[in-house]
Amino acid sequence: MAISNPYQLRVADVLHKDVVTISADDTLQTALELMSESHLTALPVVDSKDRCAGILSSSDIVEVARSFNEEMHDVGRSDEESYDWLRDNLEDHDLARRTVNEFMTDHVATITADSPLTIAAGEMLRHRVHRLPVVDEKGRLRGIVSTMDVLKAFVEGAPG
Repeated sequence: MAISNPYQLRVADVLHKDVVTISADDTLQTALELMSESHLTALPVVDSKDRCAGILSSSDIVEVARSFNEEMHDVGRSDEESYDWLRDNLEDHDLARRTVNEFMTDHVATITADSPLTIAAGEMLRHRVHRLPVVDEKGRLRGIVSTMDVLKAFVEGAPG
């Protein structure tokens, strides 16, 4: 991305097009493995037509695990040790085989690629989320934009 006025940027200027996704029918164990391997804290959930059906975040999984194990209150949300610990403990409570559909957020805020970046930032604040799936007019996933993408655009576009 060339450094430019962040107030004139569109989501398309900063979004990531290569998005690791998961299906609602996949298991929590599969989700944790994908998050760990890809160093991600969330996965958009897509249906068979590549439409964004929701999002599964590491905090969703941590909340589930906390209800079973008091030690979870000290677990980080995105480091590899935490993912390994989560996998082990989810298996102990037979949660590893449960599906993403049971724990994902299905009313997920989304944005379109032609939206101004400032609108995306406002939506993240309003919904208190760190990432927005970018969808087309049919709801198909086209990318993702994160708070770090927005912050980077504003830092790089700052005068002098």
